[in-house]
Amino acid sequence: MERCCKALRDDVCFFTGHRVMSADPITAGKLLSAAIVDVINLGVKEFISGGAKGFDMLASEVVMDLFDEYPDIRLKLYLPCKEYNRAWENDSKDRMKRILNFACDVKYISDKTYRPGCMQRRNAEMVNDAKYWIAWYDNKKVVTQSTLKLAKKKNCIIRNLAIEI
Repeated sequence: MERCCKALRDDVCFFTGHRVMSADPITAGKLLSAAIVDVINLGVKEFISGGAKGFDMLASEVVMDLFDEYPDIRLKLYLPCKEYNRAWENDSKDRMKRILNFACDVKYISDKTYRPGCMQRRNAEMVNDAKYWIAWYDNKKVVTQSTLKLAKKKNCIIRNLAIEI
């Protein structure tokens, strides 16, 4: 899409978090929307989502909702592999199709089907390409915990919405 361009790390934010959040989707969506507007006000123009069910999809949809008000923002998807969502139910697949149609770019970490480690590699690439991270992390998931350690090492500015409710 035309609205894509190469962003600098300083104006990029990525999302990752749990598939099941400890708040209802409406409350989480409002909190997420406010957090996204906060980083937009800091100069963020590009948002990267990992495309997983739960927090990632909600974050992508909030970016889509905010596009009319902030037409300079962009959404990129870093997906672990092709057909990663083939076992999803139809409702989730339909939501993902809408997100894919909106995204200005889609990057597949593996060109093949699922391979061990592709989720971790996806998260590492998001950390490397962004300065800001809006997370939903409740200190229980190992993959998110390893992403948190890497993000701290890379001096990402982290906002964990799970602890704000």
